[in-house]
Formats: sequence, structure tokens, C-alpha cells
Amino acid sequence: MLVALLSSQELASDAGSTPRGFLRVGGQSILSRQVSFALNSGCERIICLVDDLSPEIVDIQHRAERAGAVFHAVRSTINLSGMVSIADDLMVISDGLAFDTDIAAAHIGPHRSVLTIAADPAVNTGFERLDRDRAWAGIMVIAGALVEQLAEMPSDIDPQSSLLRLALQNGTGCVAVPDKAVTDSHWVLASSAQLAQNFETRWLQDRTEVAPFIAPTYRLADQAAITVTKKHPNLRLAAVLSHGGMLVLLSIAGLLGYFGYASIGFGVAALAAFSRRFAGTLSVVLRDTATTTQNVAYEASLLALDAVLVGLCIVITPAHDQIEMGFAAVMLIGLLRVTELILGNSLWRSWQALGSDRGVLSLGFLGLAFTGAFMVILQILAVAVLMVLLFQNYRARLTPT
Repeated sequence: MLVALLSSQELASDAGSTPRGFLRVGGQSILSRQVSFALNSGCERIICLVDDLSPEIVDIQHRAERAGAVFHAVRSTINLSGMVSIADDLMVISDGLAFDTDIAAAHIGPHRSVLTIAADPAVNTGFERLDRDRAWAGIMVIAGALVEQLAEMPSDIDPQSSLLRLALQNGTGCVAVPDKAVTDSHWVLASSAQLAQNFETRWLQDRTEVAPFIAPTYRLADQAAITVTKKHPNLRLAAVLSHGGMLVLLSIAGLLGYFGYASIGFGVAALAAFSRRFAGTLSVVLRDTATTTQNVAYEASLLALDAVLVGLCIVITPAHDQIEMGFAAVMLIGLLRVTELILGNSLWRSWQALGSDRGVLSLGFLGLAFTGAFMVILQILAVAVLMVLLFQNYRARLTPT
């Protein structure tokens, strides 16, 4: 069985009486993130060294137990030997370690190992030196039998540091983490709130891509989502509520169109587009992996939004022109969707972002609704987008591969 040994006893240097493990990164405490990593790694029992049983620890305990793991909060190492058997493997994660889970998972193999990192500059940022060239990266998987030897040591020892020495003395292999993980803040021993903030900034940069200024609705939604990520204690609830809000707004927009208020419906649809992007950005952050790939539900919500926009275009048009208007709206929105999929080079990237911003499109439709030439302008825009796609295709054929 794989057992995790965590700790939340060291205090952050610039956060008063706040333990390092309670410093927040992306809406979660560092300790909570460590527990998530341990659970995802297959740990069936989690032991956490604490000074007192705070509400934060109780919340983490409940989350671990809901995931099917046994959680122990202990004040000393006296009872560790009774919780870790000789046959177990023990995953040890250093107090206050904030790390990129993708990097950690790639370097923790099926065998017992001690993760190391270059001593310079790691030691200067708080990592424990092993020798002249290496420092402990803060994670190791070792034999559970080593815990028995802690009982022979003084009671005031640092259990994690002692286990590190025992593991190396017993021949546990070392695996090097890339040096740049420390220098670019993917791997931080958060001895202060500032260091935790540095990690959070890099972590969010890896997981979110803020829309450019030319797509203002999506840019505002991305920035709002990042702000909420830093402050909100329950991102999953925020993502669910915002996605539910989008569905409600889409329903309201459709009803407004049905009762003859399609122009107002376009404004509500713009709010739905903002809410959809906001929820999507939160969902990407929640996956805790360096990818901006969205899930099927998020993509399906775009189809619903586009369908509402087409419906509003139709109902705002006189009956004798509704078929033509419906065709023009479907063509324009469909072609804009194609541009999102195939225009990936820097020449068209900004225009691609603009075309994907359904908030801008909704407000544009709202403005065009008062021009008296709504359908004609939609047809012209559809032809313009088609010309861009044809030009890009022609240009791609001329460019040698």
C-alpha cells in the first residue's frame, strides 16, 4: 500500500501565524494540493503532521475520506510506526512544497526514489542540500520499513529530513527534476506568501490563455476567472454556478426572442457568452494540468449559444425574409467557427480571437438590429469571412511544407 506523509507545522515567514501548508494557490491551500496529488498517485492512507486540528485540516480530512483514503492528523512521530507497515511504500512531501503535478508525476516512477534538484539555486530558496551539487526536491517514495528507525531517534527530530537521510543511506535511487523547474517557479518551497504567489502566477500562466484586447468579452471573462481563482475557496462550485447561469441566460434570451424582444435577447446572449467563457476558464484551472483543452460539455454549450443567436436573428426579421436571414446567420456563425479551427498562425490570430468572441458577436447583432440592413450586412460579413478562408487556403498551398 502507498502511504503519504505530509506536514503543516512550519510557519510562513511573512504571513504571521499562518503555516506554509495553508498558503493558498489557485483557490486551494498548498496542503490541499499535496493531498490531491497523493490521492491521484494512489495513496490509500495519508498522515499529516500538524500542531493542532484546525478547520482547514478537518476539511482536508473529510475530502480525503470521501475519496476513499484513511486520513490521520498527528502531532508527533511517536505513532507513525503503527500507521506504516514494513510492506508499505511511503510518499513523503515536504512542508510547504508547491509543485507542478505534471512534472512530479513524470519523475515519480514505479520504483522507490528521491527526487533531487540542482543545489544552485535551490538551496538559496530553502531546499535541503544533499551534497555539493544536489538538493532534495521535496518529494520521495521510500520503503515503509524506514519509519521503524525513527523510534530510535530523539523526539525533537525533523521526521521528513530524517527519513530522507535514512533513505539515502539505504541506497534509494535519486531522480533529477529539471533545474528550470525552480528557476521558472514551477517548483517552489513556499517559505513565504510571496513565494507562493510567484508559484501561483506561473501556474495560472501555464493553464490559462487570456484573450487579446480585440476580443473584449472573453478577455474580461478570463481576467475575472483568474481573479476568482486566486480568491475563491471553492472553484468547482463557482464553475458550476457560472455554467448554470449561462444556461439560464440563454433560456431568457430565447424567451425574449419568442415574445418579441429579440434585440434585448442579443444583450442577454452577450452576458451568456461572458458566463460561458468564465466557466470554461475556471474548468481548465480545475483540471490542474497544463492544457487549455475544453471538455465536451463546454463545446456543446457553444452550439446552444449559436443556436440562440440564429433564432434571435430569425425572429427579429420580417416573416418573408426569415429563411434568407436564417441562412445568412448560419453561414456567418458557421464560417466563424471554421476560422477558430483552422486559422492558427500569427497573421490571423487576432481576427480569429475576435471571431470566436460570441459576446462581441451578440452585441454586434444588437447594433445591426437597428440599422434596417441587418440581413444584408450579415451576408456581406459571411462573404468576407469566406474570402479570408479561401485566401488562407491559397496561401497555405503556396507555402512549401
